[in-house]
Amino acid sequence: MRAVFTRAALPLLAAGLIAPAARATDVTVDGAVRHQTLEGFGTCLIAWVGPFRDLYRTERFQKLYAEEIGCTMLRVNVWGPTLRTPVEDWTKIRADDLDMNADGGRPQVFIDFGRGLRKIHPDAKVIGTVWSPPAWMKVNKAIVDKKSGAIRADGYGDKTNRVDPKYTKHFCKWVAEYVRRHDREGVPFYAISPGN
Repeated sequence: MRAVFTRAALPLLAAGLIAPAARATDVTVDGAVRHQTLEGFGTCLIAWVGPFRDLYRTERFQKLYAEEIGCTMLRVNVWGPTLRTPVEDWTKIRADDLDMNADGGRPQVFIDFGRGLRKIHPDAKVIGTVWSPPAWMKVNKAIVDKKSGAIRADGYGDKTNRVDPKYTKHFCKWVAEYVRRHDREGVPFYAISPGN
């Protein structure tokens, strides 16, 4: 039997605020069989909930994450509301234009937590994942929609939760500038994915 927790419960579990029921589990590892190489272990943060943002900024939680849980990776939410105002000329999109305090500081919490994690574990890897491009770059002009979307502009039928083809260069430049912003803030990306 295994314990199952919702995403919302994971930070509480990690912080020691709730405890799972103890159960014996047998795990068999065959060292002679190699399936893949693990480069680290980590999570994403629930940055859209204020109390969690506050928790993540504490040294206590950062140490718990890195030392007690042993996380060596962090998945970062690359978030569209950092660039709410349309930019006509894609070459004019700059890292300085990104509002890392958008949505109550949702993007900034990843920078703050990433700095804390890298202070404790300097080799920690940070992976960026685009949750949503800026709304103005998308066909539906919204951050969310009823259906999952995609970055690719064709082949998805009636799905409008995707980058409008006329903004492909804008999207690419925005992602590149997001990477630059994280570099400058001391939380460089090890890798980045253009879609969640």
